[in-house]
Amino acid sequence: RAHSQEADSILNHSLKNTMSDAAGQLEICLDDPNCIAGLNANTIGNLRSALASLQRGMKCCRNRQTYISLVSGTYNSVKRNVDVQRFLSDVTMGRVIEVENRLDADNIQLDSQLMDLILDNAIANATKHGHPD
Repeated sequence: RAHSQEADSILNHSLKNTMSDAAGQLEICLDDPNCIAGLNANTIGNLRSALASLQRGMKCCRNRQTYISLVSGTYNSVKRNVDVQRFLSDVTMGRVIEVENRLDADNIQLDSQLMDLILDNAIANATKHGHPD
């Protein structure tokens, strides 16, 4: 089991670095007017969505330790003050969904790491198994 965990950790690190490299290349291209000259708005939008997907993938890799703590029952919840709009924007990045914020507050106290995992999973499941019509 220890060897498997060590290999998993190495793979996680390698995947995160590979996604980071690809995201960096996309960012450079999208920030360079010469690179995107001649591309239509739909193509640029698709590249931005791919960049956001890579960023979400990197976030998943960074959350590896949280997943391990949750599964092993050792996770310690830490609440902190969170900007609601920024938090929701981060959770939904690269996804074409609408989020209605019915909270009457700009900032709330929550465990943003845990809530991000929960909402990300809920959005992924809704996308895969939901009925958008």
